[in-house]
Amino acid sequence: MYIVRLVAKLNLFYHLNISFFYVNFHEKRVLMPELIDLEPQELKKSFIDNIVMIDVRRRTEWEYTGVIKSSHLLTFFDEKGNHDVIAWLKEFHKLVTSKEQPFVLICAHANRTRTIGNYLIENLGYKHVYHLKGGMALWDDLNEEVEMLRNQ
Repeated sequence: MYIVRLVAKLNLFYHLNISFFYVNFHEKRVLMPELIDLEPQELKKSFIDNIVMIDVRRRTEWEYTGVIKSSHLLTFFDEKGNHDVIAWLKEFHKLVTSKEQPFVLICAHANRTRTIGNYLIENLGYKHVYHLKGGMALWDDLNEEVEMLRNQ
């Protein structure tokens, strides 16, 4: 009976698409990681020099707003919303070499990074995935430092 109730609960969680849950197996809890919203001030203060930052925007966006110092530029979606996950992951794995390694995803408003981050957690098992809350729009609103790229 316990297993039937457990399966029913898991099925409910799955259908509700909850990204963080726990299941109690005889007092042991299994935690599923969740995407962490990282405030711009926290990124600047604690993380900027100590973590891999990946800016997933397009070149035109980088040139328009600039980029956060030390961030790696790795476009995920093109202008039409298309993507090549295999090619992107090949480059991503050069930067993030372990599923335990923390990293920060950056985009314009944190919408693309939410999609990408959740995919990396839920489908590929990454454990410490952050994304810049509010994206570069909030970073810019707070007048945080950026490096400008030249048009090519």
